[in-house]
Amino acid sequence: MVFKTKKRLNFTKCLKSKWLTDVKDYELRKRTILVNISNKDAVISGPEPRKVLQPRKSTILAGVSVISAESLVLIKISDEINIGGCVLEDGWC
Repeated sequence: MVFKTKKRLNFTKCLKSKWLTDVKDYELRKRTILVNISNKDAVISGPEPRKVLQPRKSTILAGVSVISAESLVLIKISDEINIGGCVLEDGWC
């Protein structure tokens, strides 16, 4: 699991998010929202042909690895049972 920089992003306590750059072989074990914020494809592991996440697109993944990506935002939901509670926080309504 290699990346050049890692920065935590604080939107809300309901979401855990981080920004990674120059990603290589990064494993996504748990269900994660993956956002490709670069201008190049992100390459995802899987059966041939390899899958890509196009620039400025997002998807939800688990149990795969990001083979390579220029710049990604990873978002995990802290409490999947009470996800509706997030919108009751200040700034969401």
